[in-house]
Amino acid sequence: MPFSLRSFTFNAPSKGKAEVTFHGSLYCANADNGKTVDFTTQITTANESAARAAGPGGMRQAETFTNNQSTTFNLASTRVLTLTKAGNVTVDFRAKSNRFDAGITCFLYNAAFSVNFVP
Repeated sequence: MPFSLRSFTFNAPSKGKAEVTFHGSLYCANADNGKTVDFTTQITTANESAARAAGPGGMRQAETFTNNQSTTFNLASTRVLTLTKAGNVTVDFRAKSNRFDAGITCFLYNAAFSVNFVP
């Protein structure tokens, strides 16, 4: 099921291009052998409800754990949006679980958006 990890609204001063970047880390750990976490993330707009790895700003990450193992996923992602008018623009950093075995715990850290706008 897709869900939003973080939402961000910015005010575009005119039509143009917005380079939207998401920075963050996802720390995951487990206590059992052979457990897997597999997820897809993407910077999405209001027209997109689910993250797609092949979409702009999208990626897929996975890890199969051994006993008492942990890992940190780098969630850095960038997407360029073409804006046809000035005004508020909302983007989301969405995730879709492809596989998330029981016993795995994950925490999101330092999740932030930035925008560079070019008229």
